Amino acid sequence: MHGEYFNKEIYNNKVLTFYKKLIQKYYEYKRDDEYSNYVPKFDQEIFKKYKCLVDLHDNLGKLLTNKHCKYATSFVDLYNDIFNTCYGDIYSGLCTEIENLRKDYETIIKTSECSDAQKTLPSIYGNNNLVIIIMPLVIISLVSFLLLMVYKVNKTFNTKKYILCYRLIKYFQSFILSNNFFI
Repeated sequence: MHGEYFNKEIYNNKVLTFYKKLIQKYYEYKRDDEYSNYVPKFDQEIFKKYKCLVDLHDNLGKLLTNKHCKYATSFVDLYNDIFNTCYGDIYSGLCTEIENLRKDYETIIKTSECSDAQKTLPSIYGNNNLVIIIMPLVIISLVSFLLLMVYKVNKTFNTKKYILCYRLIKYFQSFILSNNFFI
């Protein structure tokens, strides 16, 4: 519904022009350099990314309601186009939303009857091989350290327990011998 309105190039240019004028007027009024750095960063590229996001949403919605396989292939094509720009970017809100759409697509496509559609899409976050390698090493080190600590504590506790028992026995022996209980 709103995607058709935002898809128009004229609207995108008007919003960008309005945004730049608004920031410049604010800068003139405020006499502060705080927001002047953001004016050149907000450009046409943002609208292209937003258009891609809207198109992904539209194709996913049409796939869910119409059950046509052409929307699945269209979704996969759009996803693959934006995949390289977002791959490994874990801090971008756009990439996070696209990852959420990927998960939604995979759940929808599992129940659909599109046999030729791609069932899974690669994750934008990718497989972090460093985590896969380091996690077992950390777990093994932690378990080894804990076993060593348990052994030391147990050994110390047992040693103290034997020393305490030995002292109690000696005390009772000396007490019994000094008071001549059994004589």
